[in-house]
Amino acid sequence: MTEWYEELFDERYYEFYTSLNRKVVSENDAEFIERALYLEKTSRVLDLGCGQGRHSVALALRGHAVTGLDLSGFLLGKARELAKERDVEVTWLQKDMRETNGLGPFDACVSLFTAFGYFTQEEDAQVIQSVHSLLEPGGMIMLDLDNPFPLLRRMPFDAWREAHGQATCESVEYDALEARFVATRVRRPTSGGRHEMPMSSVRLYFPHEVSAMLEQSGFEIEGLFGSLKDETYDWKQSPRMVWTARKE
Repeated sequence: MTEWYEELFDERYYEFYTSLNRKVVSENDAEFIERALYLEKTSRVLDLGCGQGRHSVALALRGHAVTGLDLSGFLLGKARELAKERDVEVTWLQKDMRETNGLGPFDACVSLFTAFGYFTQEEDAQVIQSVHSLLEPGGMIMLDLDNPFPLLRRMPFDAWREAHGQATCESVEYDALEARFVATRVRRPTSGGRHEMPMSSVRLYFPHEVSAMLEQSGFEIEGLFGSLKDETYDWKQSPRMVWTARKE
């Protein structure tokens, strides 16, 4: 059986989220990551679920030795194009994040914009444990997830957008029994037609669950931010939960 995350991140995903076509490099985010993880120059960084590479490339431009790992061959192709355009070296790996044996060691690992939570809770915990084993003693992890509380207040919701010759609708519901937010996406080009994408199902983690997962894997929590900036986490309104933790 093919899982949704094996199908979603292809040409259709790129056409649905037209902002991905801008080929931007997330320089401001990279500056925050560098400070929050106390990265020294030429640190070895694993970008877990790197997608089209905007953070991997930004970190590489700052002098770090970056490995970008993602399951989507299509998005990795876009990441390679971006690295070539910016004339920077990044090691790209097409792998499932549950299969990281033999990689490393790394000084830090980042998992950004909810590239985490696709699997069962047990498998997600194993991913964190694997990251712990890949890091040098004192190595850091950054885990960037949706903040569940403001997100739940919106559900269910439909997000409509019209731009670039198409209308898109992202419909999101919450499965309370599984603690997952489930999304369907439909694209309607002005030229006609209706294009549906595979449904996604992502585990929505609450703060106590994330802290327990990190600590049980051997990490010591160092920080919790409300975004990829120096913003204090506010459980009622921060859009993100950005955790930083150190390998003990």
